[in-house]
Amino acid sequence: FEGATSPTSSTRSLSSEPTATSTTGTHNPDITNDLPLEKSKTEEVVTPVVKKSVPVNTPKGTTITPTVSAPGALIVPSATLALEGGTLGGALEESEIIALTNKERLASGLKPLSFNAHLSVMATAKANDMIAKQYFAHVAPDGTDLSMLAKTYGYAYLNVGENLALGDFTSSEDVVLGWMNSPGHRANILNKSFTEIGVSAVIGDYEGRKVWYAVQEFGRPLSDCPPPDVSLKMKIERYQEEISALEVSLSNLKTAIISSELDRVTYNEKVEDYNALIESYNQLLMTTKQDIQLYNAQVEKYNTCAGN
Repeated sequence: FEGATSPTSSTRSLSSEPTATSTTGTHNPDITNDLPLEKSKTEEVVTPVVKKSVPVNTPKGTTITPTVSAPGALIVPSATLALEGGTLGGALEESEIIALTNKERLASGLKPLSFNAHLSVMATAKANDMIAKQYFAHVAPDGTDLSMLAKTYGYAYLNVGENLALGDFTSSEDVVLGWMNSPGHRANILNKSFTEIGVSAVIGDYEGRKVWYAVQEFGRPLSDCPPPDVSLKMKIERYQEEISALEVSLSNLKTAIISSELDRVTYNEKVEDYNALIESYNQLLMTTKQDIQLYNAQVEKYNTCAGN
């Protein structure tokens, strides 16, 4: 008997360090209005306003990765294998194997597995591949493993597992009992994270003998726990780049205002430009903060779901 599992899908949490800051209220940020007046005394002098917004946290990442479980192959002793040209005495039924598997789960207080067509096709493909290429293992001679098989047949998963058995089994009960008596295969059958199953039982040659190839494919679909919105994360990253660019522009403009010999009109124009840029900066900070909070809530929801 052979069984297999793949690591469960992961989300890294994002740090809570601020990516950008500003200050609430208004004050003169090291910019003074001590330039000589060149126009009438009634002309208003505009002073730069600096606002400080709430720190923006960085988005979290998923920390749960998909898992694959594949215990070692279960093969009956060679003495019990059918002789070359002989006939197999028993019959394995896929629906019976599923029913007997669910019986074992119910006896252990677990929910029964539901049939999944993708997993069933995967199980049949695996059995036929082993017969065609004359091997008995979770990884095919060409390197195809369970995770690659799931991708090929369109099964997006949080967890997958595989049990294999080969031999002259007398009944469906016989093969399920063999799996249950093997710790690795038993663990797959009684894995509480699995929700779906597909099974295949096929007669084929193995080292010159007619034998049963039995395959169980277990899974929990990715759709159980929708992942965080990737497009939202990309938007946040774009906003953070824009924030960094605005910080550079603000710094350069502030330096120009302080260090240059400007007439009153030019000075006021630059200060107004500075204050308008500050307003855009703070609005972008607030939008980014809100999007990060939304994204992090999605990450938390995903991690909680996938961890159950």
